[in-house]
Order: sequence, then C-alpha cells, then structure tokens
Amino acid sequence: MKVSSEKFVQKAFDLIGNPYLWGGNGETLGDVIRKYADSKEQGKEATEDMIAFINQHYCIKCDEIHLQDCSGLIIEILRLLDVIPETYDTTAQGLYEQCKKISKPCKGALAFYWNGEKHNHVGICASETMVVHCLSTKTGVIVEDIAKRKDKWVDFAFPYKWVDPSIEDKADYDTINLAKDVYVYRTADDAKENNIAKGTLYKANTYYIYKTFKGKYTNITRTIGVAGGWIRNDILQEAEEW
Repeated sequence: MKVSSEKFVQKAFDLIGNPYLWGGNGETLGDVIRKYADSKEQGKEATEDMIAFINQHYCIKCDEIHLQDCSGLIIEILRLLDVIPETYDTTAQGLYEQCKKISKPCKGALAFYWNGEKHNHVGICASETMVVHCLSTKTGVIVEDIAKRKDKWVDFAFPYKWVDPSIEDKADYDTINLAKDVYVYRTADDAKENNIAKGTLYKANTYYIYKTFKGKYTNITRTIGVAGGWIRNDILQEAEEW
C-alpha cells in the first residue's frame, strides 16, 4: 500500500509538538512511565493512579503524547497510515537507502543530514521550502524553513516505496502564517515573561497561548514554540481563557 504526498505530509503536521525521545518510535508517555514503574516493581494500580494524577494535575493525557526521534517520526507516520508493519524499525541512514535520491526538495520527500560517515538525521519536506522534523529534546517535532539549516540538509530522497506523488488528495489543512497574531508557549511562566502579544492568555492542552486576532481557525496554523512555528487546530479550538 502507498499513500499520497498530501496524506504523508498531513500526518506529519498532526504530530508537530510531540516530544523527542532517543530511539522512540511513537510509544506514548504513558508507555514510558509504565515501563519505568514496572522496572521498580511498582504495582499496576499505583502506576495507573500516578498517571491519572499527572493527567489531571498537568492537564495532559499521557496516553496521547507520542514520543519519537527523527527516524522514529517517519516510522510512526508510516505506521499510522498502515503502510508498514508495527514491528518495522530503521535509522535515518536506513531510510535513505530505501529512497531514491533527488536533486531538490519537494512535498513528500525526505531531507537528510550527513555527518561525514552516514546520514544521521531525517525530516519530511512539507513543500519545496519547509521541513517537518523531530530535532531535539528541546524542540520536539517542529516545522521550519529548510533554508534555516541549509548547510545541514545536504541530501534529498523520495520514499517511492511508501509514497506515490501521483495520487491526488486534497489537503484539508491550510498553512497560513499567523505568527504575528498568535504566540504559543510551553509554560505559563514563559508566557508571562515573553508576552510579546500583550493579549489575552489562553490555555490549550499543554500550551499557553496569547491570541490577539479574530477570525476562523484553519486546520493547521503556524505558531508553536516561543512566538513561532505551528500548532494543530484541534488544540487551538480547545483553548480556554487562563
């Protein structure tokens, strides 16, 4: 089974904001907590109580927060699209070896870093100029201009094995720039300290948002991080005044 470039990229947008975990392939924060608690021989009931406490106290859902590294992001997306089996696993270099090298970025292609010995980082080209990737523990999954790290994105390759660019699917998201109107922060303290927008503070899921605009939300709006990036529309829709 193959999917369209649109679906491949759209699924990548759905995962923006997910945290980075070295070696992660989409397991949830709840999975990680349970595994650790089990290693300490904490009882199942106590562990579930702890997770319920975290969910309530920090206003998150541990079983809905997926963790991955750069190649794990690609693998998770392909799994969610039912393109590869649950047991599939590989590295950035492994992904590169299964793709066809191309000369420039395009929607649905993969972008790669090269460290002199192997490809050690990978992202998904959302367009000819934008890339979605799980960069680090400080950023999680983000979208940014390819030009921002143009010296590092040295190779591009298309995953024809899993993605068929000839399949036409209408995108159900809009990638407009709302960076001047919406500011999103990870913590309330960051929001208060960096209140560039001088607007009303809202809380949505684990994000603190200053909204200074009026209008209809799009499915994907650009805004995550400290005053820049992207955030999923369903998170924005849940925003409540803080």
